[in-house]
Amino acid sequence: MGREIPRSREELQEFFDESVYYLKSSAKIFDEERIIPEAKRLASAARTLLHDTAKSDSLLHQLDLLDSRFVDSAQPVIEGNTKPHAGLIQVHIGSSKVTTYPLLDCGLQTQKISFDKWWHGIVFINEKKQEFSRKDIVTFLANKEVNHVSPTVDPKFVALKSGTSMGWKKTDSSGHDQTFSDLIAVSMRQIAHEILKTFDEEYSCKVIEPGGGMWVVGLGPTMVIGQPTPDTMKPTHNLPKNRPTVSGEKVGRNEQCPCKSGLKYKRCCLLK
Repeated sequence: MGREIPRSREELQEFFDESVYYLKSSAKIFDEERIIPEAKRLASAARTLLHDTAKSDSLLHQLDLLDSRFVDSAQPVIEGNTKPHAGLIQVHIGSSKVTTYPLLDCGLQTQKISFDKWWHGIVFINEKKQEFSRKDIVTFLANKEVNHVSPTVDPKFVALKSGTSMGWKKTDSSGHDQTFSDLIAVSMRQIAHEILKTFDEEYSCKVIEPGGGMWVVGLGPTMVIGQPTPDTMKPTHNLPKNRPTVSGEKVGRNEQCPCKSGLKYKRCCLLK
C-alpha cells in the first residue's frame, strides 16, 4: 500500500461546497414537505463539517474555519434554570394538534459566538435537568441513526426525540394529551440553518406556515406568546454544557458557588 498524501486546499474546499449543498437541499425538502427524516441527512453533513475525533479532523478544522463566529439563534438558558428548555424551536398550537417548527429567522435574538460556545451551548434541558448541546444532537443523529444504526440507544435521547421527557402537553378537543414531538429533528434543522447563515449571510428560506392557531417562541423560563422577551430577561451569553464542575455540580459564572461560601462562582472557586 502506497504512502498517503495530504489533500489540497482546493479539494477540501470542494468537499466543503458539497456539504453546504447537502445542507441546503435537505433543508429545502424538510421545509417544503416536512420530511422529518431529512434531519438525518442534515446531521451527516453537519458532522462532516464540525465534529473532531481522536482519529479524524472535521472539514472546518482542516480548512482553518473553526475560528469563524457562528450564528447563534437559540433562546439562551438562564443560569440556575430548573425548568425544561428548548432553545431552537417554535411551536404552532392549533385547535386539534401541536406542531414543532425550527425558528429559522424568527428567533427572539441572534448573535455570533465562538465555535466552542456554539457547539457546546445548551439547547435542551429536560424535566430531569439533563442537558443537551448542538454537538449532542448532531452526533446522536449522525452516529446512531445514519452512519451506523446502533442496536442500543441512550434512553434520554429516545425520550427527547418523542418529547416525553420535556413534560409539555396539550389536550386536544377529544381530551387526549399531545406531546411536543420531533424535537431533535426540528432542532437539527435549526442547527443547519445556523451553519448556513454562518458561511452565507445571504442564505434565506421560506417555510409554509399553517394558518390560524397560536405561535409560541422561546420554550423555557422566558416563554412568551406572540411577543418578544423583555431585554431585562435576556441572558447576554450562551450557557455552555461543558461549564466547570464544583463539588460534583455544574455551575455558571453568576450562580452561587457550590462550595457554600455564599459568593458567586466567578468571585470564588473560579478564581482558584
